[in-house]
Formats: sequence, structure tokens, C-alpha cells
Amino acid sequence: MREITITQFNFEPDIKTFVGQIMAVIDLDETGVKNIAGSDHYLQIPVIDPATGERIGVQEDPMRWAQLLPEMIGYGDIEVAVRDVAAEAREPQSVEPDSAATEALAAFVHQH
Repeated sequence: MREITITQFNFEPDIKTFVGQIMAVIDLDETGVKNIAGSDHYLQIPVIDPATGERIGVQEDPMRWAQLLPEMIGYGDIEVAVRDVAAEAREPQSVEPDSAATEALAAFVHQH
């Protein structure tokens, strides 16, 4: 499974720096797109393999598309981060607190 995070940076004059806003997070594997959060228009962008000149869409070869996407659109104020993640890591995590951590925090709070 591969995770692609596309961030747009905009200059914020009040704080005199650039601030990143995540525009899309795309999860895909060899069979195609599994999940997308944010804008899906990035999926319409074909990439060009610089070695062969071949035009590749996400539908034809999702993993190769993900590998080449940063070179295609990752410049200027757009950053494209691609990382391999375990499929299990993308499953929603429980929001229940860990009992050991809860006990340790309770003990700490009661000491002070």
C-alpha cells in the first residue's frame, strides 16, 4: 500500500511565512485507489515516464503513477510525499485509551 500526501503551501502575511495545507491523501496499491481524502482531481493527472516518454494514468499502473507523481506536480508551492505503508497501519485505530497509560496518568495527576 502506498500513501500519497499532496500539500499546497501559501504565504501567510500575518505570520510572514508559508503554511502548508493538505489538499489530498491518496491510498493505493497495485489494484488501484483504495481511499482518498480531500480533492480527487489529482487522480486525473497523467504522469510522463522521463525514461520512455510514456504517459501513465492512475488506472493503468497505480504504483508507477504514484512513484512518478512527485516529479510531475511536486514543485513550487506544491509538495508531494509518497511513502509505503502497511495495509494494516491504515485501518482506523481505536479511540479507547490504553488502560496502562490511563492508570499511569491517573497516578501522576494524584501525586501533584
